[in-house]
Amino acid sequence: MNDERADLHLLYQVTTQDLAQFKNQQWLLTNYAILSYGGLVALKGVVATRHCATLVLVLVALLVAISAISLLWRLEKSIKGRRARLTHIRGSLSVEFNEAWGAMNKEEPIYLVPFWVLTFSLAIGCSLTCWALI
Repeated sequence: MNDERADLHLLYQVTTQDLAQFKNQQWLLTNYAILSYGGLVALKGVVATRHCATLVLVLVALLVAISAISLLWRLEKSIKGRRARLTHIRGSLSVEFNEAWGAMNKEEPIYLVPFWVLTFSLAIGCSLTCWALI
């Protein structure tokens, strides 16, 4: 019985750490993509203003946006999986834990808001970058 509790505790701990890491990766990914947009705009001032160079910079901006949004979706899918695991684990934990967990009078959380904020930030950033490059 104690081994089972230790396993549940370890799984709970690992899952919460995974969640924190995935959320951190979402923010880092968005920050680096936006930094890349700034680099592309700065690079336009350095390279010749030929149409070919501008087209390449716009395509790179679009590639950055598509890649970053795709990775955000994958991270969000992993986050949903870990949240489902936590919900399942909580059902197997002690009565005392569940009473303490429920004592906060929580409202239903809105999980997708940060994800959509980051996704829209990437999309708007890409649009503004393409506009600045053209």
